[in-house]
Amino acid sequence: MGINRGRGDDSNSAVIGKNLVYSGMIDDDFFAFCAENLLKANAFLDSGDAANTTKDGRRLILNSTGGDVYTCYGVIDLFEQVADLTTIACGSCMSAAVPIIAAGTPNQRLATRRTRFMYHPSWVSYEEDRRLEVDDLDSETREMREVERTCAAVMAK
Repeated sequence: MGINRGRGDDSNSAVIGKNLVYSGMIDDDFFAFCAENLLKANAFLDSGDAANTTKDGRRLILNSTGGDVYTCYGVIDLFEQVADLTTIACGSCMSAAVPIIAAGTPNQRLATRRTRFMYHPSWVSYEEDRRLEVDDLDSETREMREVERTCAAVMAK
């Protein structure tokens, strides 16, 4: 079992057998962790060495207060490479972590008893000195609506 520290030591990850365990933000570190460990299973399959690991039967145990929604989409796209992925929310499942848990294999999406869920509408933040033009505001509004539609579609599926 290896524990990898994320940026600023604010995330932890481990691979324990077929379990991927991650606690931290949905960010580039999380994407890399998922890509390395989910796609590694495919590499073994392609090489014919399926005795070590398989494409099926992976579990992602996630504790996250959220993070970047676009990284969330990338992780969900990676999930399409795994035929059988159980997603388990443990502790907190908030913001961008919610669609990730929802994107697991149907009937294999779980949460521990005391897991707290929170989901909110998309929002954009800017530095105080940045001024928004009308076109920027319109563009950001359209993008936030598309983000909401995409998240709703993932969770409904």
